[in-house]
Amino acid sequence: MTPALFNQLISKGENDFVDFKEIGYFTDTISSSKKDKDAEFIKDLISFTNTVRDENAFIIIGINDNGQKIGITESDYIDGAVLQSKIKDKISPIPKFLTYPFIDENGLKFQIIEIPIEKYSSPCQPTVAIGNSLEKNAIYIRRNTSNEKASYDEIIRLNEWLKTIPVRASANSRANTIAKNQDLDFQFDEITIQKLFGNEAAEDENAERLKEYYFKNETFKKVAVDLPLRILVGHKGIGKSALFNVAMSEDKESGKLPIKIRPNDVSHIGKELTDFSDIIRNWREGLFTVILKKAFSYFEIKKTIQRNFNDFEGNFIELLIEDLQEAIEGGFVPEKNISLLNVFLSNPSVNVYIDDLDRGWEGTKSDITKISALLNAVRDIISEENQRLHFKISLRSDVYFLYRTSDESTDKTQSSVIWYKWTYHEILALLVKRVRTFFKKPIDEGLLRSSHQADLAHDLDSIIEPIFSGQGKWESRETYRVLLSVIRKRPRDLVKLLTLAARNADNRKSPIITTQDLKAIFDEYSLDRIQDTINEYKSELPAIERLLFGMKPDRITAKTSDSFYYTTQGLLLKINKIRERGEFRFANGKTADAKQLAAFLYKINFITATKIKEDGFIERKDFEENRYLVPKFEDFGYDWEVHMAFRWGLQPTDQDKIYNIL
Repeated sequence: MTPALFNQLISKGENDFVDFKEIGYFTDTISSSKKDKDAEFIKDLISFTNTVRDENAFIIIGINDNGQKIGITESDYIDGAVLQSKIKDKISPIPKFLTYPFIDENGLKFQIIEIPIEKYSSPCQPTVAIGNSLEKNAIYIRRNTSNEKASYDEIIRLNEWLKTIPVRASANSRANTIAKNQDLDFQFDEITIQKLFGNEAAEDENAERLKEYYFKNETFKKVAVDLPLRILVGHKGIGKSALFNVAMSEDKESGKLPIKIRPNDVSHIGKELTDFSDIIRNWREGLFTVILKKAFSYFEIKKTIQRNFNDFEGNFIELLIEDLQEAIEGGFVPEKNISLLNVFLSNPSVNVYIDDLDRGWEGTKSDITKISALLNAVRDIISEENQRLHFKISLRSDVYFLYRTSDESTDKTQSSVIWYKWTYHEILALLVKRVRTFFKKPIDEGLLRSSHQADLAHDLDSIIEPIFSGQGKWESRETYRVLLSVIRKRPRDLVKLLTLAARNADNRKSPIITTQDLKAIFDEYSLDRIQDTINEYKSELPAIERLLFGMKPDRITAKTSDSFYYTTQGLLLKINKIRERGEFRFANGKTADAKQLAAFLYKINFITATKIKEDGFIERKDFEENRYLVPKFEDFGYDWEVHMAFRWGLQPTDQDKIYNIL
């Protein structure tokens, strides 16, 4: 909805495809009963859907009967999920609609319900009767400003019209129109792709762009809080470095001192030492030295540091303040940084971010000892008088797992561990925020969190075809559902997928990503995910490649609809067949049985736990949501499926089969 289109619709007044409502359908429950309100909404939606037209229809809430703009309050806005629930099991076929907020030039807020032109197998009809206003199986249409039952001739005309509508005509053609009108010079060149979707590696991202499009989920709040120790654990590509970079940017703005420590800063610590206590003490001294050096570098202080932290006991922050004040008095601080330094000294607080420790990780005993010594050293530091010194450490999930199972003291850090996880809604909101900020559109994070996914996806129409035109179970499904289905709840997966698709679109000189582009890159995307998984976890299970490709459907199951689905018994049988070609051993030398390998596949998100609920919906659980399914891989009533991200890589010769059994 653009301001020009909004004002144009208002100026035309109510007609066959525009209706005004002063208040929302379910706002006023005094003058009308709940059933009457349900019936009103259902009847309006059906009537517009069934009206023969060549443009989308709109219900605009916040306009009175005289066509005057009065707006609605924040609490009057009805979430799309609520509206969707009102038509569930009450209309057949179920009509499609979008709902989203709109704020005009005077700051008035409105709710828009947009009814696109869609191809249905028959006119939409109520499957229930509600009072005297909604008749079961009646066919309603819009006649100028009222909703009426269609006559025999009108029903014939309606059916003929439905036959002429191509599948996906409305949504996808509208998306192409938006893309072409939005910016005639828009194209998916490499610079545009990276600015639009972001860099796969946060450390290589432009700091301002990252801060502009970054979406804070619940994990961010738990990590950025001022507590002595936060250990951020998550899979590769889930966004740990991005979170740290944004948190550091906010530290700078609030006057805190952010210190980032990378592997090369501490590569010398603990070397050539064998006694664990000596290694811990060396880490403690080394961390103090690195923090002090980086603090001087942050304020551009040109002074030789001569501190010796051997056997240092006490408050490090007080010592740091003393050194910084001496630097000011000695004239070692550049004039431009004195005010910045004084802000810090007025309320000194240091956040130390230790990131990317998995670089070069091989899962060896020395690797595990290094992580364990570091965390023990940090515990010693924060247990001293260092309340204003906070540590935030990121660990890849496989690194944390080996540390957790090898160090008896890990129970003392458990309360500080934050597992990084995203919901599909948050990842979709993240994508929408990136697109909106790229096109300089306003952002309301509250709406990003609360809006229905179908409403959020409307913002992607300018760059992504809304309806997926593949075959099988994905025929005519919303493209955003397809995107979310093939990623592993990792933002990097989405960046990789859309980057590949955008490049394919650019090769075709298309300003919009279509089904053709996505289908063209699914196999490459899938193989990349398999290789990423092998690289990430081979330090834990050296023969992981043989295990993953061993999960490829055999010649018999490849022809069935359940080639990627297993009962617990079936999964263990499949794994035992792979083991017949050679045993698997973990990096610690222990032989892995079928249950342990199944637990490993679940932990690395290669398989997902599934259960069909009584209402017919499929409940899916991944490792981050339920880690208790793993330890002994007992049967908790779940079945298992290979994640969509890996299927094209495992069955590259039969792409169509994958669509048909999704």
